[in-house]
Amino acid sequence: MFRTETPRNVWPFTPTMQSEMTQTIRLAFGTTSLEIHVDLPDDCLSDAWVDPGASVDLAESVCGAIRHPVDFPPIDQAVVPGDKVVIAVDADVPSPEAAIAGTVRAIGGREVESVSVVVPESMPRATIDRIRRSLPDAIALHVHDDRQRESLRYLAADDRADPIYLNRHLVDADLVIPISVARTSDPLGVNPFPSVLYPALADRQSRHRSLAQLRRSILKPGGSKPKAADAADPPHGGGQRIDWLLGVPIVVAVEMGECGRPAGVLAGTAEGVWTRVRDHQARSQANLAERCSELVVACIEGDSQQQTLPNLLRALLVSRSFASDQASVVVLCEIDNLDPAQGERGVDSDDEIDADSSPETASEAELLRELVTRIDPSRRYLLLSRCEPHQVESLGMGVIADERELARLVNGHASCTVIRVAQTAAMATGHEHALLGPEHLRE
Repeated sequence: MFRTETPRNVWPFTPTMQSEMTQTIRLAFGTTSLEIHVDLPDDCLSDAWVDPGASVDLAESVCGAIRHPVDFPPIDQAVVPGDKVVIAVDADVPSPEAAIAGTVRAIGGREVESVSVVVPESMPRATIDRIRRSLPDAIALHVHDDRQRESLRYLAADDRADPIYLNRHLVDADLVIPISVARTSDPLGVNPFPSVLYPALADRQSRHRSLAQLRRSILKPGGSKPKAADAADPPHGGGQRIDWLLGVPIVVAVEMGECGRPAGVLAGTAEGVWTRVRDHQARSQANLAERCSELVVACIEGDSQQQTLPNLLRALLVSRSFASDQASVVVLCEIDNLDPAQGERGVDSDDEIDADSSPETASEAELLRELVTRIDPSRRYLLLSRCEPHQVESLGMGVIADERELARLVNGHASCTVIRVAQTAAMATGHEHALLGPEHLRE
């Protein structure tokens, strides 16, 4: 279950003292790790180290959480004979085939008409193939395709009267069970935790509108330090509203731990799960330093499923909230290809978004490049990855070649913050622009 002692995402260095000040720091690099030697005193480093603990049996944990939700009756009271059940899985959920198996086990014994699984098209092909091989013949797998009109159903109009189309299997279902990564907010979206439904399983225009709204929130005066939503109340943005419109009674949240392994599971109503994740995060980050660091090092942890351009952008947005105005930000990841032309929604590297860019031109690659080169030019962004240097530089970022260069960079700064499992970490207090719903982002 969720631990409440100290932070999992924003960890200090794990020091082994070699001299009075020299410390050996172990940092995650995808599913592996690297070590650097630094000469910073303890008071310049975070001091909230905690043993990351062992990973959980995800199938068993999901099954148990669904059968015993935190603020909802057992799932068998929500499933009736003849129901069409759809399991919607976030692209970032670790070991998604195990999470699906646990969900199927939890609803087993009910005479449902059908069970099917829907995943976003952003999920890596290898992960989709692994899910497909794990499913029994009776359970269909549907990969969302926002380009195919026949795969969508009209759900409602948003606050701007723009139509929202959702994957038709979700709209046609009697019961939808979303499985997402545990976050208090998603730095990439205006949708609150923990919905995989919107915009990942919506139409292309809705997805681009969300990115455009995120961009506008950053570009606003003071956008580098956005005002947080009321921490006492759950957010009421697009994602939670979609859950409500679909009548989703229960959501599942998977906490991600060291090296991207599943570390805990919660199930319950969207508000109930969000509140518990928020409270856990508030306790775990209570003893973090309030000051911004001159250097932030963020680790995207996990296998190739986690090593994606969207997660790189998440890591950058979280990192800048812990960074001083002239800081350096370094992301460690095993991403091996950042060429936008290789992505389904790629853009030419010379393209830029002007201030009135239409939603149809928005993409993660564009937003990342604009963040580094136009929105936040006072900070220096660097990447230690498996990418070719020219790909990194085309996005406006600098290249860190190896751990020796990283150690020299750390030793050249007076303070440093390390963010582990950065793709799921929360922004520093006072920077949670992602908690704001679409209604807060209007010009």
